[in-house]
Amino acid sequence: MVFQIYNTLTGKKERFESLSKDKVKMFVCGPTVYDLMHLGHARTFIFYDILARFIVSKGYGLDFVINITDLDDKVFTRAKAEKVEYKVISEKYTEAFYNDLRALGVRDIITFAKASDFVKESIEQVVKLVEKGYAYPVAGMVFYDTSKHSDYGKLSHQSMVELKLRRLDIDPNKKMQSDFLLWRPSEKDEPVWSSPYGNGRPGWHIEDTAISIKIL
Repeated sequence: MVFQIYNTLTGKKERFESLSKDKVKMFVCGPTVYDLMHLGHARTFIFYDILARFIVSKGYGLDFVINITDLDDKVFTRAKAEKVEYKVISEKYTEAFYNDLRALGVRDIITFAKASDFVKESIEQVVKLVEKGYAYPVAGMVFYDTSKHSDYGKLSHQSMVELKLRRLDIDPNKKMQSDFLLWRPSEKDEPVWSSPYGNGRPGWHIEDTAISIKIL
């Protein structure tokens, strides 16, 4: 049966068509596990659970992935404030997230993927982006070069001028302040991995990419 779904890019409802005839692949951005889930989070996961059930009811197979952001500044800041290892924080709130989903009746048809399990894939993606000229290393960091895309901001319907008015992480090492971190040095008491750009950890933006490309 044909059904429609809202397309953020075009701003209108369109006929749903899966890239595969028999299977749908769906990735939903999950929580940063440094605190308890709030009502806004709950709304997101309930909605996509309903959408997943509807897709399955239409006869499609479904690969449904939600990431768990357990490598993030907010997790590390919370851990330092409570004087514990970051994994104590991430594991505590990951389990609380799972418990809340069960209490809300969100079904167990989801693959949960922790960012910490995909660091190797994150590094591989960063290397590819640098090789292709879409990212640049500087001072132990790697930034994504937003100037490479003339239509950057197209999905959110914002011009480069509008994007520059948003809150940015100002850094003198950036070519443009809209560029964002893919790799960064680790600070004291943070996890660290080796990479071609020095020891450090992935930036938040590359983690979901690494997970979705690997699993989906």
